[in-house]
Amino acid sequence: MTREETANLGSGAASSHEGSGRMGAVVGRPYREQSTLGAGEILQQRFKILRFIARGGAGEVYEAFDLELRCPVALKIVRPEVAQDELAIERFRREIALARQVTHPNVSRIFDVFRHGIDGPSGPEQTLFLTMELLVGETLSQRIQKQGPMTPDEALPVIVDMVEGLKAAHRVGIIHRDFKSANVMLARQGDEVRAVITDFGLARGEGPDSSEVTNTGIVVGTPYYMAPEQLTGDEITPAADVYSLGIVIYEMLTGRRPFTGSNEISTAIKRLTQAPPSPRILRADLPENWERAILRCLKVDRKERLTDLDELVAVLAGTPQKPLDSTSIPIQLPEPRPVARRGFLLGSAAALVIGLVATLAIGSLLERIEPTETLVSSLLAKGVTPQIAVARPEYESGQPGREWLTSGIARYIAATLGEHGEVDTRVIDGIELSPPGPGGAKRATGLAAGAVGDTVVSGSYGVDDEQELVFGEIQIRDDLRLRQIRFRAVISDLHDELDRVARQLGTELGLDTSSAAGGASSEAQARWREALGTAALAELGDLNLQAARWLFERSSSGSDAALGAHFARTLWRLGDAEEARRQLRRAREDAPAPRHEQLVLQATTAEIEGDVLEAERAWSALFEFYPEVTIYGLELVQAQIEAQRWQDARDSLARLAARSGADPVVDLLAARLAAATAPPEAYVEAARSSLQRAERSGKLAVRAAAHLELARALASAGDPAVAFREAEAATALYERLGDFTAAQEARTVSRFLARAPAAEPTTAEPG
Repeated sequence: MTREETANLGSGAASSHEGSGRMGAVVGRPYREQSTLGAGEILQQRFKILRFIARGGAGEVYEAFDLELRCPVALKIVRPEVAQDELAIERFRREIALARQVTHPNVSRIFDVFRHGIDGPSGPEQTLFLTMELLVGETLSQRIQKQGPMTPDEALPVIVDMVEGLKAAHRVGIIHRDFKSANVMLARQGDEVRAVITDFGLARGEGPDSSEVTNTGIVVGTPYYMAPEQLTGDEITPAADVYSLGIVIYEMLTGRRPFTGSNEISTAIKRLTQAPPSPRILRADLPENWERAILRCLKVDRKERLTDLDELVAVLAGTPQKPLDSTSIPIQLPEPRPVARRGFLLGSAAALVIGLVATLAIGSLLERIEPTETLVSSLLAKGVTPQIAVARPEYESGQPGREWLTSGIARYIAATLGEHGEVDTRVIDGIELSPPGPGGAKRATGLAAGAVGDTVVSGSYGVDDEQELVFGEIQIRDDLRLRQIRFRAVISDLHDELDRVARQLGTELGLDTSSAAGGASSEAQARWREALGTAALAELGDLNLQAARWLFERSSSGSDAALGAHFARTLWRLGDAEEARRQLRRAREDAPAPRHEQLVLQATTAEIEGDVLEAERAWSALFEFYPEVTIYGLELVQAQIEAQRWQDARDSLARLAARSGADPVVDLLAARLAAATAPPEAYVEAARSSLQRAERSGKLAVRAAAHLELARALASAGDPAVAFREAEAATALYERLGDFTAAQEARTVSRFLARAPAAEPTTAEPG
């Protein structure tokens, strides 16, 4: 390539679709269309300007001729409109100082620095310029734009050069912080091409003062390539460059970057809260070792990244020195205080106060009940199947992190009462009670029409974290009679105590539930555990992961491969990766499972291994054969969105909505689909609709997810201030539910939004 064909000389100038490419770039000064220096101009009586090459965020680059040494050089000068900006000058000086510490063929060489008088906005001014190695060629970004994605064979030599350059910088304690394809030159010398890293203007050394936040609170860097810790202002380590390298490799092989959004803020939030889509979605022929290596570089948690750059090259070359763990492990999140795992999911010592009231609603079949009868037994005697509605109890006092029990307790008791084969039980969101009249029972009114059955169980509970005991009281009202059930247990025995309470409650209602949890009949006990598994699946479908975990722990998940896989997926999403893998192995080791259980195992394994395409295929088969199972449809739509199969996701959502009715999770998935396929305004509208439906449902976990989705949508529309409030609301709800993994994710988004400037929504960034 001749010099006349050269498009960039290693200046680090941003490509046209990136603009300045920096949050916090200097703004407010007029943009000069003409170059500062003209051809033939001589600087310091030594450097003759031959031509203008490129303009970056703060500097301009020229091809010049060194009259003293009689050789061509590149010359980079600070532009006049930013010459008085102390921050820009400081970055320029830092680029010189740091780049000169790194001497390596894959890092652009800085020769010297000079001062030069120029005509500034207010008259003559002094500015800085440096001379550097003249690199003849094109940037990696330009190569991708012109010729499209590379093959692995084409990409590997470039990756090796980039790795060597980064290693040279890291060895002397320098982190680039703005590594991207536009800052990599493909320099040609004859038939040889050498990748050279340029632009150390944002580089810094390691240490506690190495965050990305300036003294004005602005985040600097190129958001489309920045690591999550750069976006949140945390301490920066070489792992940040590894993350950026992962994005560059992804871009080299697919022609696109893994995260796109309507503006820089929405793109950044995706990086903070979402796993990157597999590059095999865009390039099906990509070898599996390349996919795994890229995804390891793009871990949100920097401790999980493949930071050994030599090992990265070995994996890509097919000669790894150690096994590569490909699984996408979620962020390991700090909990508000130490949690001791005692007995079951309530971590610290706690005491639970439960008051459950059974209120009899009298329908048209009701006649005067004898004192020894209940409404349930009266209806059974008439050959009518009683309807028992169990309302989610109110959480009245205690620390955050316990409200997941609201659904867990209700479903646990409903499953136990339901083991009497002649009654139907269901869980409702809440009730309102009208006072009893003389000679008649109180009537229960559901929150939604038709939500209440013949008998309603409701109540409240609280938590005392200073006690070791579980204690409570159940009240049963039958006509004008009041009976109480008291209980007391240590926290590790809570499951067993609730078994006893539920059986006694059933006895008071005229049911025989003695065999359900007590185990007088192994067949009955198996049915009861299966009912708990069904209850756990319902909570998983409602996104209440802690309640699902608690119910799975007492269900038949240990002997049912499908339930075991669902349990493993619940643990995985809660951030308990080690226990999730153990549970998945246990499910696989069970006796040969029916086809549908094998498919659930296959889908769960694919999720844990990060293979979204395989997960989508498995969920698709399950939903095709079992369209009545809502959770299969929910999982299928989520997998199709992650696999970027937009039309398939629309079709599946339509089928799901037709079968499940007003399910708030369906609305939430519709909003997530709008995030990828609709303009920002439509995305906001879909997210608001999802939140409204979630609030009406009374399901806290869905509400929390809808708040976080609305935060993303508002950021996409350029309103970070309101988005921040939604992220804070999501954080509070997740903490109430004890889902500290999701709470930390929401908190990370709010931390970023707290510093983000308002931004106008734009056309979605390509790639």
